[in-house]
Amino acid sequence: MPILVQFVGLVIGALGLAAVLSPQRFKKVPAYWAVGDKRKLNGFIRLIIGGVFIWSAPLCGLSQVILILGWIILASGVLLFFISLERFHAFLAWLQGLPDTQCRLFGLIPLTMGLLILYAA
Repeated sequence: MPILVQFVGLVIGALGLAAVLSPQRFKKVPAYWAVGDKRKLNGFIRLIIGGVFIWSAPLCGLSQVILILGWIILASGVLLFFISLERFHAFLAWLQGLPDTQCRLFGLIPLTMGLLILYAA
């Protein structure tokens, strides 16, 4: 199971790196989620990832870090089922409207989180 955690960390880090290197290309990600009502799909994916993190935490090197991240990801997945579609679309529109400099700075967050997950797993 730690391999799945490492894979998720790699994907998160790659998305952060993509935002840092090419913010225009990265802004297409929120455009995908903005079409229709994909909140539930996004929430379901987060529930699965959070569950994998919680289940895998005892097998990882820094189990407390993975456990805490798992609960945060799980909670964000649950919250996506309860926010309104308008609020979800407003957040995605805000992400798409960020200037390139801010997008690059925000890209450092998932890049750092991905590296932390890789290290902790």
